[in-house]
Amino acid sequence: MEKALDLIEKLLDNFNLGRGVIYTQSALFIVVPVTMTLHLLCSKPLCVRQTINMDVAFIKNNFPYLLLLSYIFGFTLSSTAFAIYENKKKKGQAHSQNPSLNLNFCLLEKSGARQYFVSEYHRFFEAVYYIPYGMMIGLWCLSIYFFSGLALKGLGRENTTGWLIALVCSCVVSSTYTCFFKSYWMKNIVDTVDKVCEKAKKNLIEGVK
Repeated sequence: MEKALDLIEKLLDNFNLGRGVIYTQSALFIVVPVTMTLHLLCSKPLCVRQTINMDVAFIKNNFPYLLLLSYIFGFTLSSTAFAIYENKKKKGQAHSQNPSLNLNFCLLEKSGARQYFVSEYHRFFEAVYYIPYGMMIGLWCLSIYFFSGLALKGLGRENTTGWLIALVCSCVVSSTYTCFFKSYWMKNIVDTVDKVCEKAKKNLIEGVK
């Protein structure tokens, strides 16, 4: 029984299913509006309401494939977002004296502390950073969806509903990114969680040495 549990744990770790849930969710916010935009551009022009209903129906019918695509794309998105955050953090502070997780990998792996750190601390950072990050990009993609339908498919010639939706969506996205995500969420939530993770990593490495 113990060997079976160890095998299951190794499989979960190898396939990154724990991270896959967060990565898939963050990428899904982008994949859905991008798919709707591509479907809109490839379909015949209709009124705004019929076009939205048709695109939403296409998403529902192909949702399993979109989940698979989001799972694959999620790892690329998270790697890119992590690199951007690390570069910004390096520019805003002096050379870090915190011990490296990679340099102490073998030590932490033997003691079991690495898995504890990832599951108890680093996963919180991934959740509070990658998911909102995907949501913000997804909102921009949603704005592009409405504007592409109006500009390229001519949906705005007969009524102004689509234009109004597109303008409101763009204003909401801009204000949300500037006033909430960048000014508040990144500084007060993401940076705080990252500092807690760095402190926990340092304590774990010192504890197992």
